[in-house]
Amino acid sequence: KNYPDPNEMLNKYGADAVRLYMLNSPAVRVEDLRFTEKGLVETTRQQLLPLWNALVFLSTYAKIDGWDPSPENLSVKNSNPLDRWILSRLHKLIAEVQKEMDGYDLNRSVAPFVGFIDLLTNWYIRRSRRRFWKAGQGHDKREAYATLYTVLFEFSKLIAPFIPYIADGIFRTLRHDTDHQSVHLAFFPEANSAKRDLDLENRMDLVLSTVTMGRALRAKHQLKIRQPLPKIFLVTRDPEAKNVLEELSELISDELNIKEVVITQDEEQLVNLSAMANFKTLGRKLGKKMKIAAQLISGLDFENIRTLQNGKNIILKMGEETLELTPDDILIQRQEKEGLLVETDNLLTVALDTELSENLIQEGFAREFINKVQNMRKDMDLDVMDRILISYQSSAKLNTALDAFSDFICKETLANRLQPQGTLDGTEWDLNGESCKIKVELNL
Repeated sequence: KNYPDPNEMLNKYGADAVRLYMLNSPAVRVEDLRFTEKGLVETTRQQLLPLWNALVFLSTYAKIDGWDPSPENLSVKNSNPLDRWILSRLHKLIAEVQKEMDGYDLNRSVAPFVGFIDLLTNWYIRRSRRRFWKAGQGHDKREAYATLYTVLFEFSKLIAPFIPYIADGIFRTLRHDTDHQSVHLAFFPEANSAKRDLDLENRMDLVLSTVTMGRALRAKHQLKIRQPLPKIFLVTRDPEAKNVLEELSELISDELNIKEVVITQDEEQLVNLSAMANFKTLGRKLGKKMKIAAQLISGLDFENIRTLQNGKNIILKMGEETLELTPDDILIQRQEKEGLLVETDNLLTVALDTELSENLIQEGFAREFINKVQNMRKDMDLDVMDRILISYQSSAKLNTALDAFSDFICKETLANRLQPQGTLDGTEWDLNGESCKIKVELNL
């Protein structure tokens, strides 16, 4: 047989993984499916584990802060745009799933909540983590707790028919004494249109598209997200989009690890624009004159190209004749300027400035170091609040960087001391091409 034993897969990955894999596959559309273990691994890694980790994240910090889902704690006003956005998306999701379930369309019921898991874990929680890490019990922190609790609790009811075991695990962990004993005894959630904020959803969609383009540029050119970059240029000729990007620029800079966001309508400072004739549209119009027209089009200046980009026609002189060119008659080519990486999608152009100062290079080393220490903390099964001592042995270049960012490193890793050593029996790591031995000890 050319497929793994389903019983073995059920025992290894659990019923929910198999259910979600099958429900989100062509099999639900009565199409062929090659059942593979790799598909189960991806379903577990991309959807189920992140969802469960979201619950662990909330439970861990709620316990540390002594937060509980009392009516008072859940009634805080939602003023943070991230909170209002994820709640709006939750109620959009509930409406979508309810509609598809009413129509008995399983495939269309599952796809939306699979996408929502990614938005919740890879955007909302990532961008909200530091709100949970703050000292004290300020309003913003209590708002974050209430929002994440509400989303996970309602989401558990929504996914109960599809992945019943994980849904019940989430529900039972979060349930209040007055709630049902099991999610399968609770009512299916109802969408509340009053909780929707369509304008905020559209604005956040633009930010997410921008971040996706920035991540793609980093990945394409092998620029690690832990290496800070000096600038990102965002070019749009849409005034409304420009306002949104300005308002939410901090989300973009934080997520892409970039120091400055520059929003402009001028693409000329980022790329050299040139034009070439679109032979498909012009060939039929011009016939023998096509060659001359193509030469003239290739010499168009920036102003004419920008006019065409804005959807307007231009007049081209061909001797004593004139030719009206439409935007469809030319193909615009972009050549990024030195030190910039550029990506264009519809009305938005994203450009990364990759010129690294010595300080940015050192911060990149520091962030790599933090990542390795956090991995070691995890391997040691330390509590999130445990204080540690860090010793390291490295090159002079790396020593300089770690010394410059020692306070930052200690704060991020909960280290009481960061100490260089001449020789060290520690774990060896590669930090951006520099060898480093690190030893982490619990500070009792």
